Amino acid sequence: MDVRDNIGGMTFNAAKLAAPFFYGKFSACSKKTRQGTGLEIASASQEARMTAKEIDGYIASGLMSREEAELSQSILKRAYFKYYTDEFEGTGELADTPLVLLTSRDTISAAEDFVAMFKSNRRGTVIGAPTYGSTGTPMMIYLDNAVARVCSVGYELLDGTKFINRGIVPDVYATDKDAAAIAEATLLG
Repeated sequence: MDVRDNIGGMTFNAAKLAAPFFYGKFSACSKKTRQGTGLEIASASQEARMTAKEIDGYIASGLMSREEAELSQSILKRAYFKYYTDEFEGTGELADTPLVLLTSRDTISAAEDFVAMFKSNRRGTVIGAPTYGSTGTPMMIYLDNAVARVCSVGYELLDGTKFINRGIVPDVYATDKDAAAIAEATLLG
């Protein structure tokens, strides 16, 4: 599949296109976000005005726990993150088909998420140049009558490889001119 010169779209649609190449559940990236509840953020804002002695007094009197105080401090320092892994459902029709993905510096955004699905799951060979190094598809939180989107602030492949501002590194480096020939040789073995 050639995803060079692809500026992306929606990761949800990329996952639908990838689904036939996977059996069962598959993931692309590990993500982190600063998502927090209103109560957590409100508590942190109240504790921002308190001295360490006052916080210790609240803990001693049972009005808050040490863990709650530490959570508030991490929120105030912008160091509190929730980690999650995206997850999609494969349909498997093409799961046993040999696969090569061609990439370039112009493989961007959801197209990178698409490449990450294959790279993270070691499904096929990625040939070409490193991707652009973007993405940032929001985490969707489904409410009763609405959907909230929370932008992720950290993205990496499932093995922990960082690619934001770097690009997803191909398995085989190739120029655009040579990529198709290398892909054909790879598939023919």
